[in-house]
Amino acid sequence: MARRRGRRILVVLALLAALVMGGLICAKYAIIPSVIRQKASAAVRERWNGDLTIGDVDFNWTGPISLGRIELRDAAGRPWAKVGSVQLMLQNWPSVHPVLTEVEVNNVELQALFAGGKLQLPLKPAPLSAAPGAKSRYVNLQSFTVRNMSLAV
Repeated sequence: MARRRGRRILVVLALLAALVMGGLICAKYAIIPSVIRQKASAAVRERWNGDLTIGDVDFNWTGPISLGRIELRDAAGRPWAKVGSVQLMLQNWPSVHPVLTEVEVNNVELQALFAGGKLQLPLKPAPLSAAPGAKSRYVNLQSFTVRNMSLAV
């Protein structure tokens, strides 16, 4: 009887361990990259009248977050920027409220579009903030690096 109870406990512990491992794998490869894409797109939509497409998200539990094959298009679908990769370094990671501290952008191709001889940036007006100069709890940007950039007119 004690032996049977011991086996049941081992089976339950093995199933629990498999469930936890399955959850972590699902989080790493499906859930968290999807959340990162949604958060990045929402942040861009606050200031940009168009779409952001992120091809690759490489999420690490202890290292930087890497975004790859990024495209920024205006509302008409015209490409404005293509970015090879972006590295995001976070403080307090992993946690519920990580803080963005460093950004490194590589292989940027910008396309300037003109209408009537004027540059037509599809930017939205800046939102009115409740307190001028207020700091974000989620951003404490200390370094922003851009490498290998080109501009086509």
